[in-house]
Amino acid sequence: MKRRGIWPDEFTFAPLLKACANLRDLCLGLEVYKEVIVLGFERFGAIRVGALELYVNCERMGEAKRVFDEMSHRDVIVWNLMIRGFCRNGDVETGFTCCVHAGLLQRGRDLFASMVMDHHIQPKLEHYGCMIDLLGRSGCVREAYEFIQTMPMKPNAALWGALLSACRTIGDKELAEHALKELINLEPWNSGNYVLLSNIYAERGNWSGVEEVRTLMKENCADKIVGQSMIG
Repeated sequence: MKRRGIWPDEFTFAPLLKACANLRDLCLGLEVYKEVIVLGFERFGAIRVGALELYVNCERMGEAKRVFDEMSHRDVIVWNLMIRGFCRNGDVETGFTCCVHAGLLQRGRDLFASMVMDHHIQPKLEHYGCMIDLLGRSGCVREAYEFIQTMPMKPNAALWGALLSACRTIGDKELAEHALKELINLEPWNSGNYVLLSNIYAERGNWSGVEEVRTLMKENCADKIVGQSMIG
């Protein structure tokens, strides 16, 4: 651009910084940021967000915190970047909303309640999903199931899958059976759900249940994918 007489501005450098952040190329990103500082563009919001994302993606939270503290305006994107960065680095007390990864069950409950009571934010499906994941990872599968029952929207396969995973971890076969039935209703083409439910029945010696599952599998044309091996 300079050779052609075109002088770059902040809109030139913002996508460059974002590209470096996506590539996690700290060295190149720092070279770009040095040029930004020389030209006096570092005060622009898009530049600061790009620098913040670069440091977060490269796990340089000290520098990220410095950029964050210097920002006069911090929107949801900026806060989420910092939360993600602290979560990746295990600094839960700083990024305390990363409750699922740290297993902070009660804090997660309090934050979810605070969304509605204090901030008047109606939780979306992804918020319910985070709570169900948190409860499941904490071994509270019955509470997670009751939580699903209170949802104002219909739970999707991801939520039932999270509950199923937790049930299998702690060995709650009764609730796992229920979750699998819901998954089969939502994903009648997914042969894996039928196999898991059939295995649960087989472990109980419920062979009529196994046969029912196989019949249902055939009716829904959910053929089991043949296993394959590859040597490379």
